[in-house]
Amino acid sequence: MAQRPLPVFAVAIALAASATEVAIAHAPPEAIEAEARAEVARHPDDAAAHLAAGRMHQAARAWDAALAAFERARELGADPTIVAIASGQVLLDAGRPRAAALELTRALDRDPENVAARYDRGRARMALADAAGAAQDFARAIAAMREPRPEHLFAWRDALVALGDRPGAIRVLDAGIAHLGAVPSLELAALDLELRLERYPDALRRLDRMLGTSAQNPAWIVRRAEVLDRLARHDEARRERVRALAMIEGRRPQRRGATLTSLAAELRRDLTTTAESQ
Repeated sequence: MAQRPLPVFAVAIALAASATEVAIAHAPPEAIEAEARAEVARHPDDAAAHLAAGRMHQAARAWDAALAAFERARELGADPTIVAIASGQVLLDAGRPRAAALELTRALDRDPENVAARYDRGRARMALADAAGAAQDFARAIAAMREPRPEHLFAWRDALVALGDRPGAIRVLDAGIAHLGAVPSLELAALDLELRLERYPDALRRLDRMLGTSAQNPAWIVRRAEVLDRLARHDEARRERVRALAMIEGRRPQRRGATLTSLAAELRRDLTTTAESQ
């Protein structure tokens, strides 16, 4: 049977879907549910209508209704791989990773190169405490992605950390940085791992590189001071704290915000304590 294109409303929701949640813009769940029912009523024997309705039920967090809609789409001739992936994603959202892994494995049996199925099965395996299997799935999925997002890399990092492979996790993050550019969240995640591994010279080089692209970031200057302290370079660390405090105080009060105001207070306390101990 020829498949009718998804309605515009459903396509918008499907495109907004991430691996972990469905983003609904300006649409309450009741409205989405009503549209799902209306779509099926308009086209009761159309597999595409049931797929669209399932996505809408998913957006409204009506898990059982979504699964039922996908099953009906399967019965009406929808692509079994698409249905298995959609069902797996709903089961993941519903907190049923074992059932999700089964559905996603069915999809991969039919299409081993399907990136969405591979990545989401990694998520399911991670939820099942199978970090090794998750890491394998994430590695294969992300390698095939044209533009992996930071959350994809964080998922792979988490699996590697769970396996005790922090150096491997740093390599994953650095590969993402090389591909995506200097993404602060990736840099900071790699920095935290370097600090846990006590790779202080590497951490210092990373911070220097980060500050090379954002020299007016007092929070990163404070992180640099902390690393210098761990390297027993206390005089340099103090100068960095003085520099960070001056940078914050040089801003207008209304531009500091709560975070920088709190950081300034912390720096004043640290500098006072250091001066009294000398």
